[in-house]
Amino acid sequence: AAAEKMSHVAELRKLAPALSQIEIPVCHMHGTRDSLVPFENTDFSRKHIRSDLLELIILEKTDHFLPWTHERIIVRKILEMYGLESSEF
Repeated sequence: AAAEKMSHVAELRKLAPALSQIEIPVCHMHGTRDSLVPFENTDFSRKHIRSDLLELIILEKTDHFLPWTHERIIVRKILEMYGLESSEF
């Protein structure tokens, strides 16, 4: 994990040109209290992903562990993006 964090900025710079080529909807969820991935990454998404395709979901007072703390929101969003519904969530 430490090696990944050390290369994160460099890898994002390499990836940036490809992000503008995305032609499908993108949902970026980010917690405002994420101590592992800077909240400023939301600005990176805004800058590099077409605004008509980007949905940014800001989760106030939420940390990095969204799949464990906000599973229902994530599952609902995935199902919605696929045009599906689930009464379980």
